[in-house]
Amino acid sequence: MYLIDKLALRAGNEKSDDEADTVGCCSLRYEHITLEPPCIVVFDFLGKDSIRFYQKTPVIPQVFKNLKIFKKAPKTKGDMIFDRLDVSHPLKPCNWINMLMSPLDDSIK
Repeated sequence: MYLIDKLALRAGNEKSDDEADTVGCCSLRYEHITLEPPCIVVFDFLGKDSIRFYQKTPVIPQVFKNLKIFKKAPKTKGDMIFDRLDVSHPLKPCNWINMLMSPLDDSIK
């Protein structure tokens, strides 16, 4: 939630094979995040509408620590950062987050 709330990352979701490889918070992969001590995170990926999202930003120490754990070996390029999210569940995290954000999306359209 920190990445969505504080850094304004969109929730994101799973894509079919014929869709562009755009990324949101729920679909971040190992290669999309670089950690620079003490507490800098670099995001680099294709975001909504296939527009490159590049942001180098400071985060609170707990978020940096958690991301470091989520990137820990044996994870490598191609692995999901949040691999324990159950995206097959009817209340997928990205759907739940998108549902919460829906009133906000409607108000800015």
